[in-house]
Amino acid sequence: MERSKIIAYITGGISIILALAYLLMVSILDFRGEMLPAPVSQIPSTVLVKNIVENLSVNFQAVNANLKSDGM
Repeated sequence: MERSKIIAYITGGISIILALAYLLMVSILDFRGEMLPAPVSQIPSTVLVKNIVENLSVNFQAVNANLKSDGM
């Protein structure tokens, strides 16, 4: 057999193995059942946004203080 035919057979075999592994993986994931939506948090989003903004302003103040103390 020529080298190119051997490489073609090996490549085809690898392709078939990958295809079967993919089908097996999809079947296992599908067997788990219906996907459920993520739970909704009980905290209102306005409170979360306010907390994030407050934390960012505190962090920026700390960074500015560090930069000023380093002489930058």
